[in-house]
Amino acid sequence: MSKKQTTVNFPKDKKASIINYDLSNYGYISAAVIADASNGKLHNTMTVGKIVYNLPNTTLWGWINRVEAENEFIKAFNKVKDKEILTRLFIVEVDSKDGLISNNE
Repeated sequence: MSKKQTTVNFPKDKKASIINYDLSNYGYISAAVIADASNGKLHNTMTVGKIVYNLPNTTLWGWINRVEAENEFIKAFNKVKDKEILTRLFIVEVDSKDGLISNNE
């Protein structure tokens, strides 16, 4: 198992939002699928320097504010859903905050 870990500073002058979601038990839609459906607005990986970090399977982020993040998520989710129901949605807008990314794969 290899471990990659770093800290991330979200710039003060640029809004970013972090999204986490749960779906009903009808199926599974990964963050990668929703990111692909978002036309580049939402991402399931984060690049720091030259290293790409995979986010948890139901976590996305984007350089957009909370309201835009909610709208983009719902729009992308509706494009790819079948019978799945969105049961929980958690969006946090961050700026000038420190974050930790750790991949233990």
